Amino acid sequence: MSATNAISREKSDEAMRGAVLALKASTAWSSTEISAVLGLSVRQVNRIYSRSLKNGFDPSVRPLQINNSFVSDRPRSGRPKKRTEEVEQAIAESFERDSRNGERSCADIAAEITQAGHPVSSTTVWKVLKDTGLRKSKPIKKRGPRTKMKESAAESVPSPNALAVERPEEGDSV
Repeated sequence: MSATNAISREKSDEAMRGAVLALKASTAWSSTEISAVLGLSVRQVNRIYSRSLKNGFDPSVRPLQINNSFVSDRPRSGRPKKRTEEVEQAIAESFERDSRNGERSCADIAAEITQAGHPVSSTTVWKVLKDTGLRKSKPIKKRGPRTKMKESAAESVPSPNALAVERPEEGDSV
């Protein structure tokens, strides 16, 4: 794969597209020369220019008028996000309301918010609480040995090299 082909696969930003329009409309440069200067492929330069013409760009108007609508990204398809501002606010309100009354799991909060008309999973609830700095539950004291006890226990255990097993010699009977 050549260097120009690798560059052409990258997404061009609005500033780069504006530069393509300015150079193509105001100079006598060819698409090949513009692609060499900007580091885009010839095909990409031509595609940017033709899309801008479809979006209403007029290269004959002086001074050049390059609007964001000529070079902006097109809307992309995809699954809509479930994590909207409204959902995040509902999760935070539910958490703050329940933190006074006791502990509730993320699944309980998710079920409540889903019943209110915002279908979310318990994982989404956990991520929202984590990102907003809220704790899902109070820290609990762990049962079992503490760090000091673990350290003292580790010191009292002899190392495997310290344990020597006596081997009977050939003449000894067991």
